[in-house]
Amino acid sequence: MEPTIFYKHMKDFVLADASRPVFQHIWFDGEYGIATNTHVLCAVKYKSEPHFETTDGTKVELPAQYPDWKKVVLKEDGDKAKITLQKKTLEHLSDWIRLLKFVLQMTKEKGAKAAYQIHIICLDRRGTDLFLYFIMTGCHAPVKVEMLSDLPDDGEHFKVFVNARYILAALSFIKDTEAESVDWVFEKKSPLMQQYTKSLLGRMELRTEEMRVTITSIKINDTNSELTRKLVDFIEKDDLQVADEKKDDLDFLD
Repeated sequence: MEPTIFYKHMKDFVLADASRPVFQHIWFDGEYGIATNTHVLCAVKYKSEPHFETTDGTKVELPAQYPDWKKVVLKEDGDKAKITLQKKTLEHLSDWIRLLKFVLQMTKEKGAKAAYQIHIICLDRRGTDLFLYFIMTGCHAPVKVEMLSDLPDDGEHFKVFVNARYILAALSFIKDTEAESVDWVFEKKSPLMQQYTKSLLGRMELRTEEMRVTITSIKINDTNSELTRKLVDFIEKDDLQVADEKKDDLDFLD
């Protein structure tokens, strides 16, 4: 990977403040370069002697040990749902990136610094379709966008709430690497954990041959803001409407 692309994007994954200096830097473990703010982690294949660097490529000495990042990423043989994005689909990355930039503008919370904004979106797969939902903070209007419509029809229905900023950072990085294929992997939650949150999934991961980005989902429950609850209500009503439409399908009369 070109160093200019590597450093351009790794800065999007480190911690924004000095509360935990180890996460303000990129760690090289010999095989990978790793950056995380504890909510999203990016690991890129990068041969180098173990050391820390700033996001501009300056080596630094830190009196700290980097945590075992491999305990954070998803296991290869875990219970997951997956969407594989092939080259034809990846041609739409620029459109998705523009969409997510728009979402970030429309979901800003007043009074919060950029690094601490939580731009909540929901990714909802139904059959062959993948939808993105968000709510505009200014006018409190919910929005539904179709992202994909030609997925294999053997995939499971899933729903996950995430910070759009992390999806944007991952897709922007992937676009610049010109990846041929991307696996978008979603960790399934146990039935017990699903009782405590509206999200049916835990972490998600975007994987290419060169990199993997692991993103923690947002917990949605009764303690969330009124605006978030309005988004959840909109999605649940939309789910019910789609289910009713399927029940009313009269194609069998043809």
